Amino acid sequence: QMLERIKNSVESAMKPLEEAIQKKNTDEISQHGLVLLDEAKEMLSDWLDTKHGSQVTDNSIFTQLPKFWEEEFHNDMADLNVLSPDVLTRVSEYVPEIVAFVERIVANGYGYVSNGSVYFDTVKFDASEKHSYAKLVPEAVGDQKALQEGEGDLSISSRSEEH
Repeated sequence: QMLERIKNSVESAMKPLEEAIQKKNTDEISQHGLVLLDEAKEMLSDWLDTKHGSQVTDNSIFTQLPKFWEEEFHNDMADLNVLSPDVLTRVSEYVPEIVAFVERIVANGYGYVSNGSVYFDTVKFDASEKHSYAKLVPEAVGDQKALQEGEGDLSISSRSEEH
């Protein structure tokens, strides 16, 4: 569904660009070209990453953008008179620990891999005498409607793919 949406957006953005090219209107070509690039960025970024990602040698590109948005966030908080944190933790600084933690969850049988992602097996976890999935909201134990609202189709359809 998402790929279909991207494809339709790209095709819609191509039409005005093609018309501008036929009219040889350079201003419109530039304008519509930027729109096309914007609509195709998800598709292009995946392709470029696959084709040329291993050639990236300047890893600063992976820190510059997050630092920019982090600074914007802190400026917004300051504008709202929110105190700065005493300690700032960035998830990107803990990736090896997170990977090891997720691997332990899968090894313990409480997670599984499906379509290149790891999912938490809430049914198996809840069935364990040692654990309760609804620990933070005890009144939600066994409430499938609440589970469906919180996790959507992932709580049902992904499990069926595993079996």
